[in-house]
Amino acid sequence: MKFIKDIFDKNIAELFNQYEVFFSNLMIKKANSNEVLPVHADWTYTDERKYTTISIWIPAINTTLDNGTLGIIPFSHNLYEEIRGPEIVSSYRKFDKILKEEKGVLLPISNHQAIIYDLRLLHFSLPNQSDDTRIAINITIKPKSAELIHYSGQGVEIFKFNQLDQNFFLKYNAHQIPEGTKPIEIIATVSQIQDQKIIDFYELHTKDQTSNTWKRILNTFKKKISVVLK
Repeated sequence: MKFIKDIFDKNIAELFNQYEVFFSNLMIKKANSNEVLPVHADWTYTDERKYTTISIWIPAINTTLDNGTLGIIPFSHNLYEEIRGPEIVSSYRKFDKILKEEKGVLLPISNHQAIIYDLRLLHFSLPNQSDDTRIAINITIKPKSAELIHYSGQGVEIFKFNQLDQNFFLKYNAHQIPEGTKPIEIIATVSQIQDQKIIDFYELHTKDQTSNTWKRILNTFKKKISVVLK
């Protein structure tokens, strides 16, 4: 949303002087809902072999274990998919439950704090079971020298776009072919991360599941820890 971008532009420029804001939006979880955000990495916006794109997640209220705070899978930016975007199925989708259970870390913070993460990092959120709507502001920034790119799934093919200005993502409908630009590449197949590679990387116990998975997830998250991403 443009008004969010305009509000934070100056502050971001001061704190991240080699970066610029190109996208922002509101992340809203309604009160007393069952809405779950599955484990995922955000879209690809730059050539991540050269650049790191960053998201800044700022809650409008204090976030807790009950109202849908952000959760992460530590170190997951080290095993990522280069091509991410709307209508592109992630290799991680089938591992959503077990990744949350065995590796997920919830990060409850106050509305005076922010979570800053690499867009390749897997993250998620649980339902908002409180009586208040949980609102967070999400700001995405990129190195000033990095060209914006975009991948869009279109049936069995994936279109890659470049030469995009900042207004593109402020106006873009994620389920349509972008207007006013042509793809520079049409990709027929995308390499998926092999299941066994994911299992080995995270040391997942795929054969040791209990029926009360949800209880195990909550017990795992009910601890206060600090995570340093390397």
